[in-house]
Amino acid sequence: MPSTSKSNGTMISGARLRKLLLGGTAICGTLIGGVGHATAPPLILPTISGLTVITNGPPVAIPQNPHPNLPSNVGYQSLGGAAPTYGVTKVGNGNNTYYTGAVSIDSSRTIIDWSTFAVGSHNILDFSCNSCAATFTVINRIQSGSINIDSGGNVNALAGNVWFFANGVFINGKVHAQGVLSSNYTSITSDPDFLNSAKSIPEFKLELLNNLDPSMGALIELSGSTTA
Repeated sequence: MPSTSKSNGTMISGARLRKLLLGGTAICGTLIGGVGHATAPPLILPTISGLTVITNGPPVAIPQNPHPNLPSNVGYQSLGGAAPTYGVTKVGNGNNTYYTGAVSIDSSRTIIDWSTFAVGSHNILDFSCNSCAATFTVINRIQSGSINIDSGGNVNALAGNVWFFANGVFINGKVHAQGVLSSNYTSITSDPDFLNSAKSIPEFKLELLNNLDPSMGALIELSGSTTA
């Protein structure tokens, strides 16, 4: 599968993104804006059924996925290490409120099957891997429904690659990572191959596959250098 990349630039605007789209895909969206709220905006971050994450509480371990081939199962798979953790923090009050979800992984390759995946306005989702010697790749997957990053929502994986797999992927906010893959295919590589360190995995700077529907003006920032 070819990699989509651009040279001499770590930021790809909506106009340039549209040139990268395959087969009628359209990209749009906005950056976080100064839209005020009389009350705190809603907490809209990814969820895993049965996992209770208390806002401003300690991070909790994401459970291992016992049967990843069954659509109803959720949780993580990885090359090894400790279980990923997930915590949510609320900062500010009223129209100055925002929520941050922090996912800390312990492997250079991790798959997380979520129950829902949405990042709302004034919500941020950060991925990090403190134990990784180099970059990491995390697959975010849901078996039904769509992945949504709303206008004013942010996803950050500054030292890693973030992949989104769902029946629909809607990027109307901002993604900042070394590499981004969005696909409405269930996967582009089998789970056993992805989790086999002896096998290489595709490298992407930016790839948008099939009938994705991110909207006009969205911003994807690539934190690593890009080459043609």
